[in-house]
Amino acid sequence: MPMRNVPCELISPANWRGPEIGAGTDWQYRLSPLEIQEVEQALRYFSARRIDLLDAVQADFPLPTLGPKLRTLLDELERGYGLLLIRGLPLSDKNAEQGRLIAWGIGMYLGVALPQNDNADIIVDVRDQGYDSAVTLRGNSSKDPIRFHVDPCDVVGLLCRRDAREGGLSLVTSSLTIHNEIARRRPDLLRVLYQPFPFIKLAKSEPIPFYMSPIFGFREGYFTSQFYAKRIYAAADLPGAPRLSAAQHEAIELVEEIAADPALSLQMRLEPGDLQLLSNHVIYHSRTGFADHEDTDHKRHLYRLWFATYNSRPLPQAFDDAYNGSTEPGTLRGGYLGWKFPEKVGPYQQRLSHTLGLTA
Repeated sequence: MPMRNVPCELISPANWRGPEIGAGTDWQYRLSPLEIQEVEQALRYFSARRIDLLDAVQADFPLPTLGPKLRTLLDELERGYGLLLIRGLPLSDKNAEQGRLIAWGIGMYLGVALPQNDNADIIVDVRDQGYDSAVTLRGNSSKDPIRFHVDPCDVVGLLCRRDAREGGLSLVTSSLTIHNEIARRRPDLLRVLYQPFPFIKLAKSEPIPFYMSPIFGFREGYFTSQFYAKRIYAAADLPGAPRLSAAQHEAIELVEEIAADPALSLQMRLEPGDLQLLSNHVIYHSRTGFADHEDTDHKRHLYRLWFATYNSRPLPQAFDDAYNGSTEPGTLRGGYLGWKFPEKVGPYQQRLSHTLGLTA
C-alpha cells in the first residue's frame, strides 16, 4: 500500500477497550432452555446416525431454532466487536466424543471448517500433550502461555468441555484498537506495519518455507491484520527470507506491548459449555499458562475449529498467501498452505460451501 494511502485512525465497533466492553454483556449470548434441549436432541440424532463427520450435513444435526440464530450471531460478529461468547451449550456432562459431535454440529451452521495441521485435522483437541511450544511454534498441545496472534482463517471457534485447575485464561484484544494507538503514538511505525513481513509456513516440505504478508491491511472500508511474532522471527532466520529491519523489530515489539496492555485487552475464563468465536481480522488472542487437574477426564479440553465464513470481508491482495490464495469476500479460504487433504475434505467443503452460500 502506498505511504499516502495508509489510514490513520479507523472508526468501527471493533475499536474497543477491554475494561469498557467487559463491564457489559452485549458480546455474549446465553442459550435458552429450548435451544439447549434442541442441541441435546440433535446430539442424540447425530450419534445414532454413526456417520463420518466429513459426510455429515446440517440435517444430521437439526437445529431449527438455534441454526438461524447462529447465522444472525455470525453477522453480528462481523459487523460488531469481532468477539462473541456463546454460553450454555450442554457440555459439562458429555464425554470427549459427544463434545466433538456437538462442536462439529454447531460448526456446520457457522462456516466451512479448514485443515489445521499436517494431518489435515479440521477439528483439533486443545489440551496439554507435553509439547514444547517453543519448538512447535504452536501452543494448543502444551500448557505454556501463548502470545497474541491470529489464526489463518476468517473466524476461529473454541468450545470448552473442561477448564483448567488454575490459569488457562483467554485474553483477547482489538487489533483495530492497536492500529489506532500506533497511529497516535508512532505513525512512522504504522507505515512499516502496512509493508510485507516474512511469516514461516508451518506445513512441512514446502519448497519456499515462508510467505510475505503485511501486518495491517485495508480494502474497501474493511480492516484486517495478520500477526504472530514467533512466526515472523522464525521466518526471518530462513535462507532466502528478507532480514527484519530495525524499524520492523520495533514495530513488532510495539504491537505486542499494546496488545498486552490491561487497559485494552479483555480477559475471560472459558467454562464448560462456552463457545468463543473470534474474527481474526480484528482480534488478536492469547492464553495464560495453566496447571491441570490430575484426573484425565477433568483436564483442560477445548475443541478448535477454523472457519471460512459466507459473510467474510474483502482482503488486500497482499494477504493472498496468508489466506490460501483468495482475498475475495465470502470465499472458501484459509488454513495452511501445503497440507494434504484427505479424500473426503474437498467434497465436504464443496457441499457445505453450497449450503452456507460461500464461493468454493
